[in-house]
Amino acid sequence: MRMRLKDIAVMLVACTVAVPAWAGDFKVHRYVAEKWNTNSYWLESDSGIVVIDAQLFRSDAKLMATMIKSTGKPVAGAFITHAHGDHFGGLNALFEELGSFPVITTQKTADGFKPTHESYLTYGFGDDFDKKLVEADRIVEDGAKLNLAGIDLMVDEIGAGESENSILIYQPDRKILFTGDATMHSAHFYLGEGFSEGALAQHRHIQKTYGDAKLLYPGHGDPATPRSVLASEIEYITFQQSLVKEALNMPGNMKEDGTGLKDDAVKKIVAAILARYPHLGDYDIGAETFLGWNVSGLVRELKTAD
Repeated sequence: MRMRLKDIAVMLVACTVAVPAWAGDFKVHRYVAEKWNTNSYWLESDSGIVVIDAQLFRSDAKLMATMIKSTGKPVAGAFITHAHGDHFGGLNALFEELGSFPVITTQKTADGFKPTHESYLTYGFGDDFDKKLVEADRIVEDGAKLNLAGIDLMVDEIGAGESENSILIYQPDRKILFTGDATMHSAHFYLGEGFSEGALAQHRHIQKTYGDAKLLYPGHGDPATPRSVLASEIEYITFQQSLVKEALNMPGNMKEDGTGLKDDAVKKIVAAILARYPHLGDYDIGAETFLGWNVSGLVRELKTAD
């Protein structure tokens, strides 16, 4: 009985966040995972569905598929914004429920699927993380313009930042932008892969190119206007850079083997970040752990730059 009540509660949460917002001749639906707060979206037109990102766990993908199936409309394709497992790991579960459909991304993003999938298999997720990898089978170029289910969409490849490569999906008629993890609203931004300068370049690109967008739909957090999130995320990233640079310039902070900062130095940086941004979410990972990853990534990047 406890499991049934929990399942019902999860379904209610999922249904609540998936309430559609009208956007002219199509609707934008959203599914938010209970763990990691990962967003997936699906656009519903009169003729079909377009999915943007596919969750991490089979259980989440199955719930999302149930909602999509209730429309009675076919899936015309799924865009994957970047090669992190919480955005493509649920593809096979979606196939099982909805039938196969094109998986769309750029070559650089597709190249990251297999190594990322292999690393996630070691994380102890159990059977809820699919052991079967679904590869992208529709490779598009930067700037590609597609019409799926009657919806015009444009692909903008923006390189490394939160991940090794990322794409944006823009809908020009309604001026809405799906950013994947290029933006993370109301949550700590991930810098653990060592591409903070790339992340700053991405934010400035979005400011310049999509500053008049009505809404940004992120990989984590609620949709928001460019003005309400971009400047604050740039400040957040540059603040962390400054803390790590300062620590690297202080004698005695590095480990003797030169692999990173000593634990006390890392804790001091993390405490400063939490003091300044106490309101940001941590994806149920724990802020100290998550920000420790950020510090490690920044150390690698800044030491290499020197």
